[in-house]
Amino acid sequence: MSTRKRRRAGVAVAALAGVGLVAPAAIAAVSPPDDGVTTLVSKAPDGSWGDKTSTRARISGDGRFVVYQSAAQNLTTNRGGGPHVYLTDVSGTLFPGGNNTRLVDADATTGARCKTKAGTNGQSTFNEVSNQRGGDGPWVVFASNCSNLVPGWTHVGDVYIRNMRSGETRVVSQANGNDGATIDGVSTRPVISDDGRYVSWNTTSGNIYVRDMSDTSNRRSVRVAASVSNNDESLRPEISGDGSTIVFASDARLSPKDTNDSRNIYRVDLSRWQADKSVTSFTYELVDVTSAGIAAPRPSSRPGINDDGSIISFQSSTNLVADDKNGVLDSYWRNMRTGQTVLLSRGYDGGVPKGQSSRPQLDGSGYVAAFTSTSNGLVRGDTNGRPDAFIRVMDRSDPTKGTTYVISQRPNGDTAGALDNCAEPAGAAARTAQPVTRAAGIGLDDTILTPFARPGKSNVATRPYLSSDAGRVVFVSGMCDLVNPVTDGADNQIYVRTYGAGGPR
Repeated sequence: MSTRKRRRAGVAVAALAGVGLVAPAAIAAVSPPDDGVTTLVSKAPDGSWGDKTSTRARISGDGRFVVYQSAAQNLTTNRGGGPHVYLTDVSGTLFPGGNNTRLVDADATTGARCKTKAGTNGQSTFNEVSNQRGGDGPWVVFASNCSNLVPGWTHVGDVYIRNMRSGETRVVSQANGNDGATIDGVSTRPVISDDGRYVSWNTTSGNIYVRDMSDTSNRRSVRVAASVSNNDESLRPEISGDGSTIVFASDARLSPKDTNDSRNIYRVDLSRWQADKSVTSFTYELVDVTSAGIAAPRPSSRPGINDDGSIISFQSSTNLVADDKNGVLDSYWRNMRTGQTVLLSRGYDGGVPKGQSSRPQLDGSGYVAAFTSTSNGLVRGDTNGRPDAFIRVMDRSDPTKGTTYVISQRPNGDTAGALDNCAEPAGAAARTAQPVTRAAGIGLDDTILTPFARPGKSNVATRPYLSSDAGRVVFVSGMCDLVNPVTDGADNQIYVRTYGAGGPR
C-alpha cells in the first residue's frame, strides 16, 4: 500500500485618543436575524465564568445535557489540575440544589478529580453524552489517562462510560471475555448513541471499535476497521442517533472506489452485527464523492451523521461540486440514499465565498447543519474578521438551497467578536467601569467595563454541535461579547444557543 497522507491571526488595534479605549471594527447587525438566545454553560455555581479554558463540547440529542472538557477550577467544588470532563444539565431538572454542573471523571471512592498511577493529576477528554432512557441516565463517554475511575481497573488510556444518575463508571474498552484486559492499546475519541447503548471509538493503533453496552457476552465488542500498517489508520468515528450506523475517516483504502493516497470518509451499517454478534466483516461505503460518484482526491475528515445514518457531513479539500473553485477547505453534505453531494458553506448570494469552512455537524433530520468558517460571505453583516460558527437550514425539496445564520452573535444581533469588549480578568486590579454604548460605536446596549485588547487570545467561535431537533446548538468561543454581561475573554468558554425546534427562523 502506498504511503498515506497523515497528518490566529493577530489583529492590530489602536487606542482611541483621550480615553484609552480600543478602536473597534465596524459593527453591523447580521442578516438574516434569528430568534436564538445564547447562554453561558461553563460557569461556576455563583454564575461567574470558568476561570480556565473549556473546549470539546457536545450536546445530547434531546438538547438537555452538555458535556465538555475544562481546565477550570471553579465549575464545581472538585478541584485539581489538568483538564477534566463536566456535564451541565441545561434543562435544570436532573441535579438538585441549584448547581447544574457535575464532574464526570471522578475518583471511584472519593468523588474527587481522578489521578494517574503516579498520583499526579489525571486528564480526561473526548467526551459525548446520551439522552436519558427509561428514567435512567444520561450516560457520558470519555477517554482518560486516570487509573482510579473504576475499582480494580488500573490500566491507563481507556474509554469509560458514566451513568450520571447512578454515578456508576464502567470501562468500555475491555477485551471480549476478559473484564480485566484492555481491548487494544490506548483508546480515545468515543461517541455514543442517543439511548446510551452503543459506543464507538478509535485506538492509537488505528482501529475502530463498537461495543454494545447492554451485552455481557464475549462478543459485546467488534473491530469495525483494522489497521494493518503504519499508513492506514482509521479515526474520528461518529455514530448515528439510533446507533445503526457509524462514519469515520480513514487512510486505508477500504473501497474499490478509493484509488487515491488521501484520507477519506467511510460509512458502515452495523445492523447485521447488532442482529448477530458473530458478524465480524463489514461493508465500507465511500462518502466523500461527487454526486457522480467520483472520489475526493485530496484529504477529507471530521464527519458528522444524522439520526438514522442516511445523511453524512464532512470537510474536504477537494472541490466536490462544480462551482467550488475557492481552493480551500469546505464543508459538504451527502445523502447516501439519493447520492447527492451538496456544498454547505455557500454564500448568502448563492456563490462560493472565500475562506475555509470546517467541522460540519448535523441535526437528527440531516437537513440542518452547523459548521465553523473564516469566510465573511456566508451572512450579510459579518464584519468581525474572525472565524465564526454558523448554522444552515436546508431546503428539503432542494438541498442545494437554504438559509445560513450566524451562531456567534451578540445579544443585540450584532456580529460577536468585532471588539474586545471584555470585563476585567479575575484577580486583576480593579478598573473603572465606563458607560460604553452601541451609539458610541463600542460595546453592548448596556454599560460594561472599559474594553481592552487581548492580543493572541482565541477570539473565535468553533466546534458547533446540534441537538437532534436543531433547537439547541453548543459551541466553543473565546469571544467575550456573546452574552450580557460580557466575560473577560481570557479563555474559551462553552455556550448554548437556543432556538425553537427545527433551528433558527
